[in-house]
Amino acid sequence: MAVCLALALAFSATPPVQVYRDSWGVPSIVSQDLEGVYYGLGYMHVTDNAERMALNYKISRGRSAEVLGRTQMLQDGFLRGLEIEERAEAAKLSPVSEMIVRSYLEGANRALAEKRATIPAWVQPFTRTDVLSMGQFVNCAFPLLDLSSALMPGTGSNQFAIGPRRSATGSPIISMDPHLEWNGADGGIVWYETGLYGPGLSFRGVTIPGLPAGAMGHNDRVAWSFTNNNPVLAVRYSVVVDPTNKNRYSYHGEWKDFRTKQVKMAYRDGAELKEQTQTLKLTEWGPMVPLRSEAAYIEPLGNIMGLEQFLAMMRARSGSELRAALGMRGLSMWNFVYGDVQGNIGYQYNAFLRRRDPSFDWRGTVPGNDPKTRLGSLLSLDELPNVVNPSSGLLVNANSSPWLTPLGPGMKSEWSSYITSYGPTSRYELLSQLVRSDASVEPGEARMMATDTHLPYFAAANRALADAGATGDGIEQLRRWDGRADIDSVGTALYAYWGSQNAAIAALVQKAVKGTAWSAEEKALAVSSLAAAEKALVRDFGKLAVRWGEVLRMRRGSREIGVSGYGYIVPGLGAAVNPTGSARRGPLNGEIVATRGSSWRMVVSLEPSGVRSWSVVPYGNSHDPASPFYANQMSLFATGRYKETTSGAAAAKARAAQKIVLTR
Repeated sequence: MAVCLALALAFSATPPVQVYRDSWGVPSIVSQDLEGVYYGLGYMHVTDNAERMALNYKISRGRSAEVLGRTQMLQDGFLRGLEIEERAEAAKLSPVSEMIVRSYLEGANRALAEKRATIPAWVQPFTRTDVLSMGQFVNCAFPLLDLSSALMPGTGSNQFAIGPRRSATGSPIISMDPHLEWNGADGGIVWYETGLYGPGLSFRGVTIPGLPAGAMGHNDRVAWSFTNNNPVLAVRYSVVVDPTNKNRYSYHGEWKDFRTKQVKMAYRDGAELKEQTQTLKLTEWGPMVPLRSEAAYIEPLGNIMGLEQFLAMMRARSGSELRAALGMRGLSMWNFVYGDVQGNIGYQYNAFLRRRDPSFDWRGTVPGNDPKTRLGSLLSLDELPNVVNPSSGLLVNANSSPWLTPLGPGMKSEWSSYITSYGPTSRYELLSQLVRSDASVEPGEARMMATDTHLPYFAAANRALADAGATGDGIEQLRRWDGRADIDSVGTALYAYWGSQNAAIAALVQKAVKGTAWSAEEKALAVSSLAAAEKALVRDFGKLAVRWGEVLRMRRGSREIGVSGYGYIVPGLGAAVNPTGSARRGPLNGEIVATRGSSWRMVVSLEPSGVRSWSVVPYGNSHDPASPFYANQMSLFATGRYKETTSGAAAAKARAAQKIVLTR
């Protein structure tokens, strides 16, 4: 039988794809041609993420109500008005991009056919329109969230680069740490760790189920990461209707007719799929915003160069080649931090952004009838903030102003507000202190910096509470607390409970940090709130000395454990570098279920003798509850640890716990 199989493979015109899955469930896909790499990626995406991937496609196409029910109809209608599907269907791709999509879909649909008996009937074979719709949607995810005012506090990220003279290895170290909802509530973005190895390709990092692209990570020469950078990519135009003809509006001073479109939309009602027709009202900018006299323009819609650009990034042999790949302009936004084995580190503010009149507030609504609100030409990368090898030897970005990234001179600080409105963040300040404090950073120390749980404002708050006359067990506990949000820390819970007693406490903490004295009334409020927090903590947990891991929990399926970190819990009390958090479970049970924060971490040491990296995801590498890789990384993540990666095809083969051979 083995001889027959070998002969069949020998005479096959298409070489098989080898998939080596490690003990953590991370697949490395190895092929002699690029078609095989993307075929294998599609196959493994569906193997581990079939329903998540299918839902990503439904959301992207404005069809999520077909799965999630009628409550999604308003969102779906707006997305249909953006005509994402139509743009995808009409898209003309380069031969390389067509090959990528075709090969990816062949692998994905093969896996779907194999899983048919175990997945819902609504999951149907995937199409080119699915992939290209999702590509546009992910490119527009943050502008869409801004437009809907749904962007949650703390939807940010951390990243830093250590240059060779500040590194113990003499080589750059890059830390990656994007912050998102762990289950994809920020627009369907969930990470899938992957190795991709083919002609000119040696990538290890994360991909997004549904897209044939390596998003961030490293190859054997270059590493790159990105964070949200806040350009104004979604413009809200006020719509002035012609008083003599309600079917016309002023488009920068020129009368245009509204366009209407009848769209049949389906929604799930129990086991039944029902249908209704919506009438969409469209302008030259885009659809009318629901319930407002405004139209929405989304800058990067229809931009579908990203697939080929990601391939160029994965194949880059130096930092300058990576930056050249960014020049293809297929990506809508992001702060990019990168490094290479030659010892270079760099930062590029990337935004698919057109020039505009700075006299308008582009973060609000601008008058659509004004000729001066027409957008101009595309800004080039060189016209946007960037720096290579800053004099500090360091780069830190945590959704902070571009000019703060080099930790010193090297970039001008005057930029139009439509480019970015970010300033310093507490996460930036903490990371900057950590990287500055060490003149010789080991990769292990970089991992500790990336997962640091120190809360920046606790010391000032403690001093102010003591000055306010607080006494008793609560203030003594806070005095003994080291200000860290580790699993075994005692004090974090009381600090969080104190901040949640009254909305004014956060403002008092901010005053204390600035050295502003509290008034007599403020002191009384702070002290009484601490007493109330002590009672509430004892009520919820039966004791005052509560370990933070008893309060902050993470759960997947039947597994639940304590987790370190602090963020997004009580705004204003200061988030840790490790910003894990979410909302309270209930008033009589103080446990907090963490569902957001660091969504993937990687640290890369760019050593010429061999690039090394370490990574971790919050749960596991599969979104299939039946998979052994559904929650197998939780213990690592919860305690701020990483796993060593298997970088390179040879290492992946040598360390494989499972091998899959895909003949085509």
